[in-house]
Amino acid sequence: NRYSYRTATAIDFWACVEEITNLPIKKLVHSWCTKKSYPVVQVKMIGYDETTVGIYDLELKQMSFCRGHNQDKKPHDKKISCHCIRTSDLICDTKRNLDLCQSIDNNDNDENWIIPITILNSQSDCLLTKFLITKNQEIIHINTNSSLQTEEQSIDNEPVTKKRRSSSLTSTWFKLNICSGGPYRVLYSSDMLEQLTQAIIKQELNTFDRFNLENDMYALAMGGFTSLVDYLRLLLNAYVNELDDELVWKDIESNIIRIGTLLEYDKQLFDFYRQFVICFHQNLYQRLGLTSNANNELESVARGRLRCFLLVILGNTFKTDD
Repeated sequence: NRYSYRTATAIDFWACVEEITNLPIKKLVHSWCTKKSYPVVQVKMIGYDETTVGIYDLELKQMSFCRGHNQDKKPHDKKISCHCIRTSDLICDTKRNLDLCQSIDNNDNDENWIIPITILNSQSDCLLTKFLITKNQEIIHINTNSSLQTEEQSIDNEPVTKKRRSSSLTSTWFKLNICSGGPYRVLYSSDMLEQLTQAIIKQELNTFDRFNLENDMYALAMGGFTSLVDYLRLLLNAYVNELDDELVWKDIESNIIRIGTLLEYDKQLFDFYRQFVICFHQNLYQRLGLTSNANNELESVARGRLRCFLLVILGNTFKTDD
């Protein structure tokens, strides 16, 4: 009977959910609904405890995707911003919208997202590790034999840790955001990305995780967080022998076509792009061919669609040839 004589709002709904679940639902929803961007989680392995077997240390940082990779840069000159505001005011009254955008920007800068993180590693099979990120930077201990705990930090924000070995001494891979369950991107360090590449080659990741890793790398390359060369290198190293999974191939082909659209006006770059397309699709062409086999009546629908993807990318890339 709490809302018998008045209309319940969305805040009231989340408050009721929080009351039932005993989870910080209101704070979590507020951290997402008051921002115009979404987070990028940067992760790197900083080592593992040499006194205990199976405990690894990961450093996680969160940043805004729309603000770009270098968030330490100063904002644009305020004089230019004020001039733009005055010019827009001559056209229409936008003060209310400007105040709203400014409040959202301030919230984007001052507060962090509460991000639900899921982690899968090569030593835990199907056992997922779940926790919430609430700070801008956190260092966590992952015990591949049991559960995960957040590491304590000192007053000067330096982690209080035990003696660690170098992270390069381990071949254990860690995959964040299992099956694309969270609305955030993951930026892996070079060594962790190499370990995930080997996991894809050995077919240790499922279709959704392979799609998530590839899609994140493309988005991060377009957002300036990583190089486009790193994305293309990932395709050549990990996805050149990709299985006949339509979900993964459809996203790869769409991204390759978009890259070609960006490079088509630079002849030298577009020539390199053509060489990449040929090299990357060589194995797929040998498996599928350009036409279906008339004697193979049991060819799956997925293979037929993959052949369509192959024809589209080849036709789009070499359409200017005589």
